[in-house]
Amino acid sequence: MRFILKNKPTSSFYFILISSSLLFSCKEKEDTKKVYQAYEKNNSSCNRILIFSQDSVNGYYDEEHLNYSLFDYHPFNNKEIYEVTRTTKQFDSLLKTGKKTGYCCCPKTNYKISFYDSTYEFDKYLVDTISINDKVIIYQKSFQFSYHIDKNDWNKFLKNSKQLSFKEYKTSDLVKARRVYELSKKNNLPIITANNTSIEWMNFNGSFDAEIISNEIEFENDDLENIIKKKYPHYKFEIEEEAIDVEHNQNDDLVESKIQVTVYCNEDFYKVFNIFKTKKYKYIKSDAQFCVIGTKDELENFEEKLLNDN
Repeated sequence: MRFILKNKPTSSFYFILISSSLLFSCKEKEDTKKVYQAYEKNNSSCNRILIFSQDSVNGYYDEEHLNYSLFDYHPFNNKEIYEVTRTTKQFDSLLKTGKKTGYCCCPKTNYKISFYDSTYEFDKYLVDTISINDKVIIYQKSFQFSYHIDKNDWNKFLKNSKQLSFKEYKTSDLVKARRVYELSKKNNLPIITANNTSIEWMNFNGSFDAEIISNEIEFENDDLENIIKKKYPHYKFEIEEEAIDVEHNQNDDLVESKIQVTVYCNEDFYKVFNIFKTKKYKYIKSDAQFCVIGTKDELENFEEKLLNDN
C-alpha cells in the first residue's frame, strides 16, 4: 500500500521523521552488502539480480505516461537484459569500488537493476551512465542516496554478467495468460507486466478506482484493507492506496477522512462494494501484456512446453 498525501502533521509524524533521520545516519555505516536488502518485502531474499538497459531518457518518469516507471514498458522497450552471475557478491564488489552520496537530485535513467527472490521483483535501483563522463550513478528509486562508480568498473560489471533474452505475450484471454504465467514461475523465469494493463491480471479479472470518505475513522491510522475484509470476508481483492486527505477542526477532532484507492478484484466484488461514503468509478477488465525473461535456450524450451501443454 502507498500513502502519498496527508493534510495535518501529528506528533507521530514528527517522531517518524526523527526516527527516519536516525535510521539514515545508521545506514551510512552499514556494509554495502546489505544495501540492496534495505527495502525487502514479504521476507524476500535476494537470489537473482537482473539489469535492464534502454535508450537514454530524462528522469524517472515518462512525460507522456506520467507516474509510470520507464522500465514498466508500453510496450517493452528494453534494449538489453543481463543477469549478474555471482549475484550479491558481484554487486557488493561493484558498490565497494564507489563512493556513497546523500540525496540524489534529477539524474537520468538508462539502466535498471532489479533484485529478485526467484521470480518476484522486490526492489530496484536505477542507473545513470550519461550525466558524468567517467562515472556511473547508481541511485535508490526515491533518490534518497546514490553510489558514484567508475565507468570502467561498471563496464567490467556488465561484461561479467550473462546476457538474457525475452519473449513478449499479449492477450485478452486471461485463462491462457495465467497458464503462461504459472509455467514461467514453475520454470523460474521472471516476467515483466506492461503498465497499460492491470498489475494484478494474474490474480484478478480487473480493477476500479474509488474515493472513500468517512467522518468516523482516520484512514492514516486505521487499516482500510482489514476493515473491508471484515465486511466482505468471502471476497478476495487487493487495494493500492493512492492518496489520503485528513481534515481536523481546531480541537483536533476529526472532520473528514478521505482516501483514494485502486481495488483489484473480480466483477462480483465490484458490484457489492460500498463502505462508508464511496464513489466508485468504472470497472475495467484486464488484458495481459507481459514479457518472459530467460536465456534463448530457456525460452525455446519454455515455448515447447507451452505447445505441449495446449
